[in-house]
Amino acid sequence: MAPDGTVLVGCRDRKLYAVDAAGALRWTIQTGGPVEAAPCVHPDGLVVFGSYDGVLRAATLDGAIAWERDLGAPVMTTPCLDADGRLWLGADDGHVYAFDAGGAMKLRARVSDLVAASPVCDGAEVWFADSTLRNTAGRAVSLGDDPVVAPPALGDDGELYVGSWDGKLRKITSSSVEWAVDTGGQIYGGAAVGRDGTVVVGNRAGVVMAIAPTSEVLW
Repeated sequence: MAPDGTVLVGCRDRKLYAVDAAGALRWTIQTGGPVEAAPCVHPDGLVVFGSYDGVLRAATLDGAIAWERDLGAPVMTTPCLDADGRLWLGADDGHVYAFDAGGAMKLRARVSDLVAASPVCDGAEVWFADSTLRNTAGRAVSLGDDPVVAPPALGDDGELYVGSWDGKLRKITSSSVEWAVDTGGQIYGGAAVGRDGTVVVGNRAGVVMAIAPTSEVLW
């Protein structure tokens, strides 16, 4: 959502839509591929998003394209912002990228065969996951053999909750797995962390589960 209340939605019809607070369509941007991930709204007022055509785009809040960068591989991740305003994202070529608000590439690093999980920033470091959870300080935590497409969720105390295709939700603290709860189905979407620390996650088996910070299944 933009600061003025505009809701921004990417769709598989290859378009990004902007809808105002009253539900009226403001503008659309046509891309060359499905827009699978939500856009990021930069503090400078740009809407930054990728699509399956391999292009990272930045648009103004009026829907005008500010810049485009062809990454050469589908983008299924939502960019996240670090403390310096840089945009971090992963692509299907296994690389992690960082751009400034003007579209200048600041980093391109290969970390795996596929980066489909959106990165998150904990205020100091950027975390990104495939079958391993890594951050920009060089820390790494193995998440098993199955790929991860769900973005890590950040708790108030800096812990991370990561779901995987193996159906497990893992709590990561101090660069180690504190616990893993088997939900019984592949996890594609990010978990939500409540104010009391309860973690809610859904899976492809059609189950929504609430888990306490201690790993107890509440419902």
